[in-house]
Amino acid sequence: MEIKLEHINKSFGAKDVLKDVSVNFSAGKINALLGENGAGKSTLAKIIAGFPGVKIVRQEPLLSKKITVRQNILAGTNIKKTDFTNRLETLQKQWCPSLDLNKKVSDCTSSQKFFTSLLSCLITNPEVLILDEPGRTLEWHERRLLYAEIRNLASSGMNIIIITHSIEEARLYTDTITVLEQGKITAFYEKSMDFDSSKHNFSTSDFNDFSLNPENGNSSPLSGDFLFKIEDLICRPKFRFPLELKELSVEKEKVTLVQSPGTGKIFTLENILFGLEKSSVKGKLFWNYKNKTKKKNLSFFSITPIFVRNMFGKNSVGLVSANKLFRSSNPDLTVEQMLTPVWKNKFFFPNTEKTASDIINKAQVNACPKDKTSSLSGGMLQKLILERELNKTPKLLILCEPLQGLDNNSAIEMCRRIKALTYSGKTVLVLSSTEYPGFFADRIFCF
Repeated sequence: MEIKLEHINKSFGAKDVLKDVSVNFSAGKINALLGENGAGKSTLAKIIAGFPGVKIVRQEPLLSKKITVRQNILAGTNIKKTDFTNRLETLQKQWCPSLDLNKKVSDCTSSQKFFTSLLSCLITNPEVLILDEPGRTLEWHERRLLYAEIRNLASSGMNIIIITHSIEEARLYTDTITVLEQGKITAFYEKSMDFDSSKHNFSTSDFNDFSLNPENGNSSPLSGDFLFKIEDLICRPKFRFPLELKELSVEKEKVTLVQSPGTGKIFTLENILFGLEKSSVKGKLFWNYKNKTKKKNLSFFSITPIFVRNMFGKNSVGLVSANKLFRSSNPDLTVEQMLTPVWKNKFFFPNTEKTASDIINKAQVNACPKDKTSSLSGGMLQKLILERELNKTPKLLILCEPLQGLDNNSAIEMCRRIKALTYSGKTVLVLSSTEYPGFFADRIFCF
């Protein structure tokens, strides 16, 4: 099935997102829609997804957390139960053999949620499949296997559209490249390898320019006082990745980076640090408060979100989740509501629109306070959430997957911004399952 759009315009409030877009995506090919953050890629993908026979795997899959993977895939289909079971088992073995179909989505990692959403699309035999930033949550070997299977789908005649900001991903794995810049189609390459970055406003910077610190891992000693640390941590969730840490120390006014391949252990650690882990947790937490060391035994009952937020005083800890869309935000909120969640109550009515506008200006994002959060690109949402947390002047920032949804240029600028925060007296803990450049960290833990 061929997709052809002519003279498409789309605005959110006063913001023009798509401007006179005409584009054609051919069947039997892997077609890349390439653009940097805020170019309008996801908006165009949502418009295409409105056609019959088109399925989309979104950046943040829309899944029900309270039911299983199997039940999520079954929802919305009208396939006979026997046919559904047989087809699902075939798809699972082909695409993701390690995925537990009886696992609750709330216990799934980001990559497992991606494959759940993918199977939900494939089981309906779509004519067009759109993947919005498919490599964002996958490890390199998962990405290679994914594209090998996608190539087979294209060879069978399916129209595959890949939404991406990665030049290398588009060059290596796709057949054609359509370039979208600031809401306009600026180029089309019939052969992806012919893409010429010098003709576009794409960053040629790459994380390979920033080598990892030679003192990689726990071997790097503390050079100053710790702000907080965890010792003898043991967490064994029933359906998620277990985690054991002998020690994790976060030094004052430094960037501490915790890296782990895949999202499983990072997700478990995020839950613990945010006070959201409901499974059995054991360990000891130490934190430096007014030049005195305090101690608390870790458990679900003792470590709560309110405790974490106020560990060093009121709103002294800023938290940015890896799940930007549903944990650090919500797509049903306006940008104003998302940016000013704690400043409005029945006794105090500050000018939240002005506060939101100030945060938007600081983040340098093209958005209005009355825009829906769902209209933002992943990169725009990332920048706004970080600026929101900084607006509370925290002493400590815990940033989970801070490069999520960012193109190369924006990602490097984010790393520089995070590092610069330490020069103003802030302490930063970064949790990352991806290639966060160690050049921008003072201390690195790997597990």
